[in-house]
Amino acid sequence: AELATARADPADAGAEPTSASHASTAGEELANALSNLSSALAVRTTNEGAADLCAVPDRKDPRRSLRASEGVIFAWILVPYASLIKQRPCQVLFVYALLIVAIVAPLWRTFSIEMDMRKLSEADGTALRRSEAYWSARPWGANPHARTSLPSPDEVVRHEGLELVYGAAAGDALDSRVLRDVRDFELEVRALPTWRRICGSLEETDRHFCAIGHSFAAYAWPTLVPSNVSGHSHVYEFDGRGRSLLPPNVVLAHLRAPEQDGNEPKHTDRYFFPRAYVDDASGGARPGALRTRYDFRFTQAAVERGLADEYSQFVSGELLHFLRSASGRYEHISVFFRGSGLLMKEAMEDFKWDLARVSFSIVAVTAYMWWQTRSKLVSAVSLLLILLSVLLALVSVPTTKTNIASFFSVFLMLGLGCDMVFIYHDYWQQSVLFSDETHLRLAWTLQHAAAGCVSASVTTSVSFFASISSRIKRFREFGVFLGACVMFACLLMTLWLPPLIAHLERRRQISKRRVAEQGLVRARVS
Repeated sequence: AELATARADPADAGAEPTSASHASTAGEELANALSNLSSALAVRTTNEGAADLCAVPDRKDPRRSLRASEGVIFAWILVPYASLIKQRPCQVLFVYALLIVAIVAPLWRTFSIEMDMRKLSEADGTALRRSEAYWSARPWGANPHARTSLPSPDEVVRHEGLELVYGAAAGDALDSRVLRDVRDFELEVRALPTWRRICGSLEETDRHFCAIGHSFAAYAWPTLVPSNVSGHSHVYEFDGRGRSLLPPNVVLAHLRAPEQDGNEPKHTDRYFFPRAYVDDASGGARPGALRTRYDFRFTQAAVERGLADEYSQFVSGELLHFLRSASGRYEHISVFFRGSGLLMKEAMEDFKWDLARVSFSIVAVTAYMWWQTRSKLVSAVSLLLILLSVLLALVSVPTTKTNIASFFSVFLMLGLGCDMVFIYHDYWQQSVLFSDETHLRLAWTLQHAAAGCVSASVTTSVSFFASISSRIKRFREFGVFLGACVMFACLLMTLWLPPLIAHLERRRQISKRRVAEQGLVRARVS
């Protein structure tokens, strides 16, 4: 309106301005009018919506609201700690690493794994305590000072045994085909070079227990040899190497015959057959299995020569491989075995297989953490912290031997540790909605993530620590160990993850600044 009035002023009607001066004057007047209109609209909008704008909180500065709601914990503890982490994240991580070394070093000890599965059933009951006391005192015999001196060289100090059980495929272990397969199998076992060398190196009085053993096949397949006894041209040597089978009833009659100096039967057949067959009075039952036992009795001199250690290696290697491969080559028998060293070897093989599965779980969990956090460093360090929590629990829980079941805690700790990592990662991602400052974001993350992890870890640990009231020893040990693992994992995550996040955030900001500087330089050059 002012423009129109100015252009229509009669005082200027007679003037004849140039086109350039007229255009310049009109442009200036139009710009001034638009500026005044914009200012008027801004003032009106501010006056009308002042109340609504004051009602919206400032989301970029949470310090005022957090101080009011949380008190001095956030303002005086978390914020200064987060500022220190922001300024020196690597130094803080180094201090925490030294702290862990200072804790582990004085508590470190050599770990011995309890592989005896029978120990899992130990409890604090009266009967079990008395049984344990009896078996602990039994080796001393009547003389409590029997072991106060060194054993003599010819005294047996180590006893190793191998027990073989043959299951008859047709249900009758006294069948000639079954007895033939048993004989052939035992001849193969005794023909192993290491078996023959170790057995031949034992004392002459002890060789019979490993060269022939306590075997029904040795009685059923005797060798006919010339006799030096007057009146007998030949005698049977029960070595299991003969080619002619004695009738089973003859062998049983020999085993059940009375002793030469008494009228009581020897009852040696009770060892070879199942109890149902031995106790059958009708005589119509047939044994479904046979049992054979070999014993290696090592004297003090044999142990000093290393024969006992050589036998242990032989059992866990060559013998176990032979038993597994040879048992499937016979048509009429199924071979089952147990003995000194075999249980330990198979338990270790199962343990190694479980470790292989743990390795697969570790790889899968690490890959998922990498995909979730988008950081190789976070996933690798988090996995290291999870495994470190198990190590800290091992050195802190006072046990003489580590139960093999304790190693299965790694499966559980992988899941619990990853949950803690995801909690910290999610709260760190959400903290950007409340502040742009790194130290305030770290303080807010610690305030919420640490509270959630600590509460969950405490409740989980208490549930495991409740097993301390159990009367089963290994169950108590496993519960205390697992509860300690959970608490150490929570502590390590709370200490290590914030400095690690601050370090990664600093690297991200530096990288972003470099990219911006490179873009500015290119813009100036262009």
